[in-house]
Amino acid sequence: MKKAKVKFNRVEDIVAFVKLAGECTDDVTVRKGRSETDGKSIMGVFALGFEPIEIEFTEGNSQMEEYLSAYAL
Repeated sequence: MKKAKVKFNRVEDIVAFVKLAGECTDDVTVRKGRSETDGKSIMGVFALGFEPIEIEFTEGNSQMEEYLSAYAL
């Protein structure tokens, strides 16, 4: 699994991330502190707010890596 620390700034950024995560066949996990949610859940990701988060996804997912690189911290 690969991890990326990111910060989304707009609602549209989160919506696009969740859509991309939904296309993944493997798990996408989003964490902020002790809270954790499924990256395919729009409500779960929105519940974490617009603070820095950590996203864990399957290595080799070039689309996810490319998308997240724009929001990397």
